[in-house]
Amino acid sequence: MDLGRHASRRFFNWFYWSINVGAVLSLLVVAFIQQNISFLVGYSIPVGCVGLAFFVFLFASPFFVTKPPTGSQVSSMLKLALQNCCHRVWRQHSTR
Repeated sequence: MDLGRHASRRFFNWFYWSINVGAVLSLLVVAFIQQNISFLVGYSIPVGCVGLAFFVFLFASPFFVTKPPTGSQVSSMLKLALQNCCHRVWRQHSTR
C-alpha cells in the first residue's frame, strides 16, 4: 500500500535525523567510553547496536512494501544517455 508523498517525506526526515544523531553519539559518547572506561565496553556498544538493527530488520521485513521490478534500469539509463549525447544516432534509430 502506497501512503503517498507525505509519508515518504516523513520517513526520510526521520531517517536523516537518526543517522545524524547516531553519528554524534558515536563520536562523543563511544569515544569517551573507549578512552575513559574500557575499549572493550566502548567497542561493544556499536556491536550491540548493529545486532539490534539486524534483528529489527529481520522482524520488520514482512511489513516492507515491495514492488516487482519493471524492466531493466541499465537499459533505460543507456537509452537516456544515447538520447542526450547522440541526437543524430538516436533519431536514425527511432525512425526505423
